[in-house]
Amino acid sequence: NYQGAADAWGRAARLAPRVSRYAEFEGLALERLGMLEEALGACDRALAIDPDRTSSREFRWRLLSRLDRNTELVPELEAAVAADPGNGMARLLLLKAIHGRAPSQNLVAALEKALEDLPGDLALTAGLAGAVYGTGDEDRAEELYRRVLTQRPGDYSASLVVGERALVAGRVEEARRILEAGVRKNPDRAAMQVMAARARMADGDFANAREALVRAYQLEPGWARTWLAAGELGILEGLPEQAAANLDRAAAAAGGNDPDLWRRLAAAYRSLGREDDAADAERRARH
Repeated sequence: NYQGAADAWGRAARLAPRVSRYAEFEGLALERLGMLEEALGACDRALAIDPDRTSSREFRWRLLSRLDRNTELVPELEAAVAADPGNGMARLLLLKAIHGRAPSQNLVAALEKALEDLPGDLALTAGLAGAVYGTGDEDRAEELYRRVLTQRPGDYSASLVVGERALVAGRVEEARRILEAGVRKNPDRAAMQVMAARARMADGDFANAREALVRAYQLEPGWARTWLAAGELGILEGLPEQAAANLDRAAAAAGGNDPDLWRRLAAAYRSLGREDDAADAERRARH
């Protein structure tokens, strides 16, 4: 409950106005609620208490980036890089401010150059992995994300990408190990809960798969991917009516820009003998 967390940390910050982390934690909860301006205000209160707090400073940069406030962000990042050329996070965010946050070949090239200057930097490696993945080179992205996982087990993006690719390749034990670490590190992310549920399903651990799907629903009610996984779980458990109802909920909640979801829906519908629904899902996957 991010609203409850924001309220609790806000009260703590008011009761202990000299403890910077309380204001920062309030800001983190507000960010999860999508209240970016309010989160920035809380972050700035944290920095007013402790201007040298690295996590608050990087949090401010991330918020300014998401708000597209580059006129404020770029000078701060340039100053940070000038003061510490080895600050990989500042380098990463500065390059995104210059080249755009969306994955592009220009961003990839700039991040590659930055990694030549700072070989092995974790922030730059993760940033390059995300940019490469966004441009469609999933094999290279997996290689980069695996480097991230060696230093940061449970990293959100790395766990999702590497874990899912291992699962698709049939390496269930490896996928589950990666995704269980990911869900321990990111218990409040619905996507991580759903992926952990899929790994547990592939491993025959249906009870714990269901537990993860319940948590995913609590975090993001009505998300199509949760309903889809619940439908797939129902098929595996031999509950066709329950499975069909959940697949129908997934189809109703799905957008038109997720072909992988529609392909999975088509396969699930077909396993239940619902050929018309499967054919419709396949058509949607192509558009």
